Amino acid sequence: MKMATGVVAAVVLAWGASSMGAERKGEASSSEIVGGANQFTVDLYRAIAGEPGNVFASPLNVATALGMTALGAKGETAGQMAKALHLPADGSPAALGTLAEALKGAIVAADGSDAGVSTANAGWFDESESILPEYADRLRESFGSEPHRVDFRNSRDAALKAINGWVADQTRDKIRDLLKPDHVGPDTSLVLTSAIHFKGYWRSAFDPKRTKDGTFHAADGPAPARLMNLPDGRLHYREDDEVQAVTMLYKDGTLGMLVVLPKAPDGLAAVEAGLTAEKIREWATNARLSTVNLTLPRFRSTAEFDLVKPLQALGMTDAFDPSKADFSGINGRRDLAVSAVVHKAFVEVEEKGTEAAAATGVAMTRSSAIARPPVVFRADRPFLYLIRDNESGAILFIGRLAKP
Repeated sequence: MKMATGVVAAVVLAWGASSMGAERKGEASSSEIVGGANQFTVDLYRAIAGEPGNVFASPLNVATALGMTALGAKGETAGQMAKALHLPADGSPAALGTLAEALKGAIVAADGSDAGVSTANAGWFDESESILPEYADRLRESFGSEPHRVDFRNSRDAALKAINGWVADQTRDKIRDLLKPDHVGPDTSLVLTSAIHFKGYWRSAFDPKRTKDGTFHAADGPAPARLMNLPDGRLHYREDDEVQAVTMLYKDGTLGMLVVLPKAPDGLAAVEAGLTAEKIREWATNARLSTVNLTLPRFRSTAEFDLVKPLQALGMTDAFDPSKADFSGINGRRDLAVSAVVHKAFVEVEEKGTEAAAATGVAMTRSSAIARPPVVFRADRPFLYLIRDNESGAILFIGRLAKP
């Protein structure tokens, strides 16, 4: 099975009523950083998963874009962002850049293919906006983000074309038109973008000859699906009273897809309601290497989110309020506030593997192991799935398949 994924995030900042950003702190341990990022993943997933239908996102990608923004936050604004992102008490937003960079080496294309994880970040500053050199340096050092000058005030369409073109390039054309015309305007001061792309080939691939037409039992009734089958895969498997969970490794074993299948036909809502980062860790790590007769649908899923309200619900409120936002660490003045946070994602799962991509944009505007008998794992009803780094436990992507 081939899976491709792509995700992009953007944060838009504008003049608002809102010194150098969040103060440098001691270095938190990598396990604390991963733990916090995974907790944010669960929080954000639960915040965006309330509507029916398929869901797919990379909260880690969103956190990276927000981390770039938080570098310039101060006071209560910085505190709220750190709490929402679950940054360690002694950690800096820069740690999110370190984590994203480390995941670039999470998969090796052992067969000389195009498999791998790639991440990229960029800052897009209006020509009229003054940026503190310290902030630009920290963006470059912590997130590898090179500054770009664009003219939001007089040439909005050209600025949009440049940003969206960069996003498409970084996600191998999986994410297009991340920012829409209503996301930026004459008051836009800067846009911070983060992109991640992943492509991996299964260690135990599905035989295309075994893929058959079948039925997926969606909540709104049966739907046709192409069901892949791996009759005797050696996979890491765990079950409890609520779910079956299986991990399919990609070729070099560093990354894997965790598929969580509720035992009850209508049990996904209950699984999502009780979802925690600790449960995900248990499903992924407390598993036995077992022989599994695995059936999984081929599918492609796309998603697009406006994240302002979900992030406000997580306690990040001042950043969006021009009268309270303090991003003086960006330009030395309290005249910036976040006006938009948008996220777009793509995933495709096939016989050979997976491809996924995602991107996020933040805009700121001016304003005032033991063999057992074969286990049957038949994912022909709604399920949860995640792509994880098996060594660190970091979650790159999370999604729900409601219908192929």
